[in-house]
Amino acid sequence: MTEETYTAFKERDHAHLTNVALQDLTVNKFYLFLTRTLSKNPGVTKVPVMFLYQLLGGIESLGDIYRDLCRYYQDRKVAISVPLLTYLFRLNKLLRGAYEFFYDFSTARAESFFRDVEALEQEGLIMLAKKEDPIFIHYLLTIVHITYNINSPLFATHRLGS
Repeated sequence: MTEETYTAFKERDHAHLTNVALQDLTVNKFYLFLTRTLSKNPGVTKVPVMFLYQLLGGIESLGDIYRDLCRYYQDRKVAISVPLLTYLFRLNKLLRGAYEFFYDFSTARAESFFRDVEALEQEGLIMLAKKEDPIFIHYLLTIVHITYNINSPLFATHRLGS
């Protein structure tokens, strides 16, 4: 969903944004299936169940934000600037990195994640000050914050800094 959103904006394929937005229905169904599975079988995992609920809720929220972003821009036919496309590309890399270190955690990856989150937050605030499409930036900053929040329990489980 994230890479398709980036490609649709980069290629100015506004019709494809509608298709990306519709993928949220699949994300919602998958979310409901997984939460039901956890409710019925909480002992199926070694990972704390509350962490998994937060992870699933965060992923579902990310799907909602990407859906809303695509819906907002699908009919507006505006070109997204190169700096914003670069920001979206880097944000997608952050999401990919978060996915990878969930399965293969290391302190170095976590520290890199923290640096990337901070850099994206600062860069987003600078672009907001320059009045560079504030609605687009707002969506992207929301994705940065949700991504950080999703991973917070993972950092605590691995006791960073200990």
